[in-house]
Amino acid sequence: MKSLLKKAKQAYKNHFSGSGATPADDHEHADKASTKDANPNSEPGSQGFTACCDEENNGTNGHVVANGTATTTTTAPAATGESTSIKATTKSSKPSILSFGLSKNKEPANDKKIINNSTSNNPSPPKPSSSTPTEASEKKDDEKAPEREILYIKGLEDLPEDCMKLVKMSGLSEEKLKANLQVLLYVLHFRTGKIIKIEGEPPREPRKKFFSERFNDGDSLLVSVEHSQLKKLYKDVDQVGKGGFGTVYFSRSTKEKKTVAIKKMPHITKRQIAQNFREASILSKCNHPNIVKLITCHVDKDQNLWLIMEFMEGGTFEEAAKAWKFNENNLAYVARELLKGLQYLHENGMVHRDLKSANIMMSVEGKVKLIDFGLCEDVSTGSPCHMVGSPFWMAPEMILGKPHNTPVDIWSFAISLLEMANQRPPMMESAVKAMFTVATEGSTGFDEPDIWSDCFKEFLSLCLRLDPEERATAADLLKHPFIKKADTRDNMENILKKIFLTNSLMNSGF
Repeated sequence: MKSLLKKAKQAYKNHFSGSGATPADDHEHADKASTKDANPNSEPGSQGFTACCDEENNGTNGHVVANGTATTTTTAPAATGESTSIKATTKSSKPSILSFGLSKNKEPANDKKIINNSTSNNPSPPKPSSSTPTEASEKKDDEKAPEREILYIKGLEDLPEDCMKLVKMSGLSEEKLKANLQVLLYVLHFRTGKIIKIEGEPPREPRKKFFSERFNDGDSLLVSVEHSQLKKLYKDVDQVGKGGFGTVYFSRSTKEKKTVAIKKMPHITKRQIAQNFREASILSKCNHPNIVKLITCHVDKDQNLWLIMEFMEGGTFEEAAKAWKFNENNLAYVARELLKGLQYLHENGMVHRDLKSANIMMSVEGKVKLIDFGLCEDVSTGSPCHMVGSPFWMAPEMILGKPHNTPVDIWSFAISLLEMANQRPPMMESAVKAMFTVATEGSTGFDEPDIWSDCFKEFLSLCLRLDPEERATAADLLKHPFIKKADTRDNMENILKKIFLTNSLMNSGF
């Protein structure tokens, strides 16, 4: 049991240690970025990460994570807004986080137009700020917005050098790129934060502002506790992960009389407070066995919010997919559990928007739960447009900057099942290639299609329709014959114990 507990802690550490929260977007909701150790031979930043990049009236809001190096980018605020600009350049053996975001819109900002007719005339890169991401994220809301830089090009050959490097590393054919240049610009905008437009192209229709006040009651969830009492409530506090968003601990709750996970986040600025309370509010409204449970929350004397959540012995879907070759019965079991959680969210007007293998926890008891609701959005009154999520799991409509709703989760769910079948996400070698291909052609499918049944293939095809209106719902998919193949919980328990106990022993050096 101690080995399983150690492994569970390691799983949480693997998941949270590379994560970072940024200032809020145009809704004053924070978004996240996380990355795993990058393959030096792959496209920079091509490993799984979460980001938000919003081009609304030429504005951006997002994250760039590249191969352990946080690269300098230019922040471009929305047409009416102020911006907190975060620029940093660091190198480390561990992944570094660079994040930037928008503050609440107030006054129009001036455009700075750059016309680029050849790659030799690229503008000089912006100089790094002396501010660290943490310092910059806490700048005053009334800080003056920098000028936005918009690069106008005539064709593919006019792309900036850094963008051209990503394009070349993707391996995409020049013919495809030229035929879908606008799609490529959407992808590059998400990956680099640059706003690049084609000369002569009519401007995009301004997007409607989307804002929901449904999750603005997080402050009501606070349980007031003296700091001295916090130490009595939570014993043997053990740090297992740290990122830009805060720190994750495990502790023994004297009240609950069990191990809990503590997500501790800075709770000082207006943005931090709004986002923290929003995440707490969302979790508090989710009461389902396939969604991680929030127990309570506190604010300590150092102005940190403590989210006290249930602890799961096991690991992530991502770890399991790499460690075990699952058969269709196993996959059907996982699919059923995930769909039950998604059905609950969708029927309650919520969309997760960052469903991927690293955001799914699997316990040694056979439980499967959705975690990490930092990008979850209320869609009960409309559909947001800004681009958020993780490249390899992102739906076509999200990449194209179109209004999105619950079908984006169905797409990401199917990609996660493909990852489990193939033991890797599709087109993992290049985020640019993955996003471009998904937006223009759809998913690439199985690595070994002959070993999977027609029933499973049809099931996935219903999830991976390019048109979101044609995608099946979670409720419909739960009725599909493939789900009837689901393995027993006893068998899944045995498999998951083998996976996570074996990994624990290996990590312990045995």
